[in-house]
This record gives sequence, structure tokens and C-alpha cells, in this order.
Amino acid sequence: MSNPTDLRVIKTRRTIRNALISLLTEKELSDITISELSAHAEINRKTFYRHYRSISDVVTEMEDDLLSNFSDILKNSRTSILDIGAVLTEISALISSDQEYFAKLMKLNPELFSGGRVKAMLRRAVEIALR
Repeated sequence: MSNPTDLRVIKTRRTIRNALISLLTEKELSDITISELSAHAEINRKTFYRHYRSISDVVTEMEDDLLSNFSDILKNSRTSILDIGAVLTEISALISSDQEYFAKLMKLNPELFSGGRVKAMLRRAVEIALR
């Protein structure tokens, strides 16, 4: 795999994710091929495979980034995690900053918030705050 801190790697991965988001406006995830995604990102298939094994790896990375952003909000919030209103305001601002991206991410995984890792992360944060 590639060095995730290298600026070229960051740009290429961002390009691939943006191409995926763009393609999702036209078709379902299951209908998108790596060849199509690579062409849309203006990279070759070998470049795609240097960064990911599959399209689902791209989706997982997008979810991981979301979790990281939410985790940062919970860790760095100027308010207590118990001030749910303030924390939700910060999360809402993050989502509002790129609504199309979050809408597509929710389309990819509708249970991301309701039954997924985000819910588990928020639950753990509240449990830690209560101790």
C-alpha cells in the first residue's frame, strides 16, 4: 500500500473518493466498476489498486474519515459531552459543510448513524463522560 501522509497519496485518494461521489449521482454503488471509477477519476486501474483493493475499501475509508471527524469533535469540543445540544451543533456544522458528501455516504450505508459505528462511538463517549 501507499504512504497515507504523502501529499500525492492524499490527493489521489481524495480524487478517487470525489469520483465515487460523482458517479453515485448517476448510478447505484453495485453498478460502478473499478474501471469506470478509475476513468472518472482520470487515473489508471493500477493507480487505483495502489491505494485500494476494492470500491468497498473506498467506502470504508470514507466512513472512517467521518468517524475520525466526529471523534475529533467529541475530544476537542469546548463543551462537555453531556451538553448534547452543543455537541450536536458542532456535528451539524460539520455535516452542513458538505451536505452532498454526507447524503451520498448515508445512501451507501443507511445504518451508519442508526446502527453502525457512529452510534457505538457516541455511546462510548457518553459512557466515558459519565464516569
